[in-house]
Amino acid sequence: MYRHTLLQLSNGRGKRAFTLVELLVVIGIIALLLAILLPSLARARQSANSVACQSNLRQIALWAFMYAETWKGVLPHNGTTDFVNGVGYYHLSTDTWSDKFIKEMLGGRYQRSGTVLHCPQVMGSIGYLRDHNAVACTYSINIYLGGDWRERNAVTFAGQTRNGAWYYTPSVPKVRHLSPDKFWFTDGRVSFYNGWQFDSRVDMILKSGNRFPWPYRPVKASSNPTFEGHPNQSANFVFGDGHAESIPYKEFLSRYYGAPPNTTHDAWMTFTGAPAGYPGDSF
Repeated sequence: MYRHTLLQLSNGRGKRAFTLVELLVVIGIIALLLAILLPSLARARQSANSVACQSNLRQIALWAFMYAETWKGVLPHNGTTDFVNGVGYYHLSTDTWSDKFIKEMLGGRYQRSGTVLHCPQVMGSIGYLRDHNAVACTYSINIYLGGDWRERNAVTFAGQTRNGAWYYTPSVPKVRHLSPDKFWFTDGRVSFYNGWQFDSRVDMILKSGNRFPWPYRPVKASSNPTFEGHPNQSANFVFGDGHAESIPYKEFLSRYYGAPPNTTHDAWMTFTGAPAGYPGDSF
């Protein structure tokens, strides 16, 4: 009897296989665990990308400080006409702020991913998007700190007349215009112009449709059916003292519209550097 049992085991006849029911139970447990864990992993990845994005912005600000020290207090700026409209600081230079960064920090090599100029969440969500120079820079500069030159008096450009006290920008953006409460660089403005593209500047005009950071504007197109931004629909900003913050969309709106009895929009003017007036009173 004992010898017979040993022979059965040695021949493999004594081994018990999984039944179909047991196998289905195991598969169901694994599927349940994945359903529980995957959203958490996605949120963790999203949070990690946001932290990396803020680090990128701080490094950009550090470079901008060094640039200003070299150029006697003049901040990095856009020196050419943007791809949509705007006049730029044509009297100061002939390239954008990101072009300046690439020349000084990347050896003039224009890359599509993997540099300080690329938010990892953008690249992971929708892949390669180009800015107006067909270079992937996913960040924008504040229009009031070097993004564009808007004169105080009425100016007609591209068939549009722009004036109003709130919209003019410094004729020469300098270090003295920086403030710990005024944002300097942020997640890029994205718009559709022969394909999805990033602009080098952002002016935060909600009523114009797309003049604010990409996390506040979900991108939907046939090639980009979904567009996952930073956690809590927040955008990242770096300020004039070099510190970075993540600001949710609801908080951004409260700064934009203000709250009674605030009728002077002080919070918005402090945040953006707009000289005066209501940001909705644009052309």
